[in-house]
Parts: sequence; C-alpha cells; structure tokens
Amino acid sequence: MKNNIRLLLVLFFLVVTQNIQAQFSASIGLEGAIMTAEFKNTASYGFGAAAIAEIGISNKSGFTIQAGYLHLIPEEKYESAYMIPFQAGLKMYFNTKEHGAYFHPHVGVHKVSETIKFYSNYFLTIPKQTLSFTDISYGLGIGFIANKKMDIEIRYDFIAKNSSTISYLGLRVAYVLF
Repeated sequence: MKNNIRLLLVLFFLVVTQNIQAQFSASIGLEGAIMTAEFKNTASYGFGAAAIAEIGISNKSGFTIQAGYLHLIPEEKYESAYMIPFQAGLKMYFNTKEHGAYFHPHVGVHKVSETIKFYSNYFLTIPKQTLSFTDISYGLGIGFIANKKMDIEIRYDFIAKNSSTISYLGLRVAYVLF
C-alpha cells in the first residue's frame, strides 16, 4: 500500500512539473531604443538587455514579467543617462506560443536617471548633478516568435513624468531559454 502511494505521488509530481514547464518560458535579449518627443532632449538612443518570464494562461496567452537595463547615449549637456524598466503584461498570440505573431500590452515602472555636466560661463555656474525619478510606465508591443527560440518585438513605451509623458520606440531581439 505504501509503495502504491509513493508511486502515485512520484507520478503526480512528474505530471505537475511537466505541466508547469510547458506553461512557463523565459527569454533574455538585447534591446535598442530611439527616444521620441520630449525625451529626445536627454538622449537620442539607447541600448541594453532585458529578461522576460512568461507564465502561460492558455495556448494563446501568457502573463509576462520583465526587468531590464537601458544605457542611454546622452545629448551634449548630459554626462550619462539610463533607464531600468520593471513591467508586467499580457502576451496574446495570434497562432500559438511556439510560432507566430503576438500583441503585448504592458504596464509597470521605469527608473530614469540623468547626470547633468558641470557648466560655467561668465554669469552662471551649474554644478554637476544627478536627477532620478521612478514613475508609472505603460506600452504596447507587437512581436514574432520564430522557430520556437527567437523572439523579436517592437514596442512603444510611455513614462509618466510629473504632469507630462516621455516616450521611446524599442526593439527587442531575444533568445527563448525554455
């Protein structure tokens, strides 16, 4: 009797873990960004990396969690700039998760940091200073899964900054780990 219970528990464990693996995927990739609107005053473009974990809800949708880092190439008056996005979203596939196009709305927060260079002329001296803020962000992405291992997504993200909104166009090319 005990052996039968153990065997059932082992089989149950194997089935459950196999089912969880089939519903969970993760990818890591490179990102590029082109700043738009008011954000162009700080930086023109940026590059970085991000990881996304996805938990399957059905054959055609999955809940996503993303974390990343984008190094921004600053304009002349800035010494450095970067963004750290943390977002959650919902991937909705047009075909299946293994191959084809998807739509990916997401929401979360972005931490943005800008360091302004020291500036001095005859009338004015501005010391070097770093300005940082963390605000709500949201965006939309359209992507494509190729041969089960390549994930390419183009997205447009908005970051609420005080009473205005800054935005950027992003491209993510990622390798699907599992």
